Amino acid sequence: MSLELEPMNLLCLVQSVAEVSALEGELAKAALLVGFVDHGLGLYSGGRQITEQRQLNRILDRIAEGGMGEEKLERLRSQGVAMSPFEAHRLAGIT
Repeated sequence: MSLELEPMNLLCLVQSVAEVSALEGELAKAALLVGFVDHGLGLYSGGRQITEQRQLNRILDRIAEGGMGEEKLERLRSQGVAMSPFEAHRLAGIT
């Protein structure tokens, strides 16, 4: 896990990929990517902006609608937190 700040634009892009993934039924991928973004935005003093929070809420709603339980969601988000930028970018297809 890197302590370097991930550029904000890349975190926003990864979160957008998470939303598309959730809409396409790739719930595990979406949850992993959300975890990565959680960690990255947590390193910024402002955290998520209101529009980013609204997008996160849509992602989490879609994951819940898709039938993923809260326990599995939290486990996958934790795994996403531990991903390196390289791993997250590869998973998101933005290498």
